[in-house]
Amino acid sequence: MKYALLLLLLLSGPLQAKVLDVKDPWVRLVPPGGNSAGYMELTNKGSQTVVLTGVRSRDVKDISIHKTLAQQGRVSMYHVPSLSLNPGQRLTLAPGGLHLMLMDIVKPLKEGQPLRLELIFADGQTQEIEAWPRYSR
Repeated sequence: MKYALLLLLLLSGPLQAKVLDVKDPWVRLVPPGGNSAGYMELTNKGSQTVVLTGVRSRDVKDISIHKTLAQQGRVSMYHVPSLSLNPGQRLTLAPGGLHLMLMDIVKPLKEGQPLRLELIFADGQTQEIEAWPRYSR
């Protein structure tokens, strides 16, 4: 019996390690056809620096990391190629700052139905999370 359980675990594929602690992941609820943004709090509880290089979803064609910057009365947004979190570091993705841009949403967002996202790290690891669509707070 013990060996059967071990064999089942080995055949079920690799166990996914939790790379980052992810708190309150959510995406802005928008009408069908619109672009959205994703927010969450990331904490590196490990002993090594973690570098987030991308995010993907089967329900969104293009997801990228962006930062909103307000200077001299103008607000602009620019692409951020990666986010690096040192051990113990916390990083907040929030409206008006760092966020995920979700463009070309394939499946309309609905309240109460999570959007599955896969975080992609520089070392090749991935981490799946669920972001809940909602209106801004």
